[in-house]
Amino acid sequence: MAEEEHVFEASGDPCPLCAALAGQVVPAGYQPHPGCLCRTVKRKDGGECHYTGSGIGTPGPPWTTTEVTVTVLCPDGSSVGYSMPVDTSSATTFAEWLDLVDGAMYEAAEDICDDCPEPSAPDVS
Repeated sequence: MAEEEHVFEASGDPCPLCAALAGQVVPAGYQPHPGCLCRTVKRKDGGECHYTGSGIGTPGPPWTTTEVTVTVLCPDGSSVGYSMPVDTSSATTFAEWLDLVDGAMYEAAEDICDDCPEPSAPDVS
């Protein structure tokens, strides 16, 4: 069975060392210095992206515009955030509003994922 690959994910305002390691393939749980707040994340088979998102709008109906925020975790361990307004004025029920918001988040995440960098090859030296 192949060993799982992990990538380094720098957090917050990383130090120069951690910023340089962001997205690199590293051993699971790798921390380059004491007190490091960064983490490693398991690389998915096939280099898939993960995303999370949220939508903030006024309680409705009627809904007009919902501000949607999407964060994508790229296969190399880097993350990209994006916010956008979504026209939700056609929604008449919460389920319709949710479908519009989820659809917008999914499309944005797919577009961002297409531009994600490829993970680095493992360093075997």
